[in-house]
Amino acid sequence: MVRIPLILLLFIAHLATLSAQNSRPLVEYNAKDSLEVVQLLAESSLQSPLDFARRLCGRPYVAHTLERGDEHLVVNLRGLDCATLVETASALAMARRQLGQMQRTPLRNGPQHADNDSIARKPQDAHSPTYRPWEAFCRALKSIRYRNGHCNGYLSRLHYLSFWIDDHKRRDNIVEVQLPAKLTKMRRTDIHYMSRHATKYPGLKNADDVRRIAALEAQQTGQTFAYLPQEACGLPKSELQDIHDGDIICIVTTMDGLDYSHQGLAFWGDDGKLHMLHASSAKGKVIADTRPLDAYLQGIKSSIGIRVLRIQTPTRNARQMPQRPARQKQGEDK
Repeated sequence: MVRIPLILLLFIAHLATLSAQNSRPLVEYNAKDSLEVVQLLAESSLQSPLDFARRLCGRPYVAHTLERGDEHLVVNLRGLDCATLVETASALAMARRQLGQMQRTPLRNGPQHADNDSIARKPQDAHSPTYRPWEAFCRALKSIRYRNGHCNGYLSRLHYLSFWIDDHKRRDNIVEVQLPAKLTKMRRTDIHYMSRHATKYPGLKNADDVRRIAALEAQQTGQTFAYLPQEACGLPKSELQDIHDGDIICIVTTMDGLDYSHQGLAFWGDDGKLHMLHASSAKGKVIADTRPLDAYLQGIKSSIGIRVLRIQTPTRNARQMPQRPARQKQGEDK
C-alpha cells in the first residue's frame, strides 16, 4: 500500500477547490455573441446607444433569456426583449467610451473566456486584441443589470424599472429628461406584481425570496414621478425638443402591480414626430417603429404615457455604468 503524505493530500484538495471555483460560470454566452461585440466595438462610426441599437434591428424577439438557474451574467445578442435590447445597446455605447479612456492603461488579467460555445470558464489571454472590448462590454452590462453593479443572486438584478431608475440616479448614471411642467402629470408608484405572482418567477425559489422582493417593492411604493401623458406624445419636436435621439422611453402602465410595461429608445422621424426603436413581441423582432409614438400608444389600452431618461457620460469612474431595466411582465406592446 502506497502512503501519500498528508501535506500532499491537503495540496490536492486545495487544487480541487480552486478548480471547482474556476469552473463556476462568470459569463454565459455564445461564441457568436463575443465575436459580434468585438466587431461592433471595432466600428468607430458607432457611438451612441441608438447607433448600436439600429445594428440590432431585425433580431428575433425572445423573452426570458436571463432565466438560467443560478444567477450569473448572460450575454445574448441573438434574441432580445425590450429590456435586454436597451441594456445591450447601452452597454455597447458605454464600453465604447470606456475603451477610449483606457487606451493608455496597461493590460490586466481579464474576464473568463469561453472554451466552448456557451459558458465562459477559462481566463482569456490578456494580450489578445479582442480582450479589452469584450471585457469592457461585460463590465458595462453587469453594471447595467444589477444593483450597484454587482451580481449577487437573483434579487440583485433590478427587476422593476423603478428599481433601475433609483439605483442609477443614485450612481449618477442617468438623468431624468425634464419636460415642460405644463405638459406633464404626476403619478404614484404602486408595485407588487412579482411578490403576488411569485410562481411566474423561477428565481423566487422560496418564501424568504418572496418576502425579500415584497420588501423591496414596499420601499419603492409611494414614490411619485412626472410623466408625459399619451395625448402629449404626438406633439412636434419644437415642443418636445428636450427629448433627444437615443433617450430611454419607459411606457407607464395602469396594469395592477406594475410601474412600466415596455421600453425602447427614442428617435425623431422624418415626419417630425417622436418614434421608438424597440423589441416588439407583436412584430416578433427588433424594429425602428414607423408609427409615431402616440399612434403606437393608442393601441395599448393600459398605457397612459411615457417617462424619459438619459444615460450620462461617465467621468471619474469609467467602470460605474447604468444597470438593467426591469425584468417584469412583458408582452403589452404592439
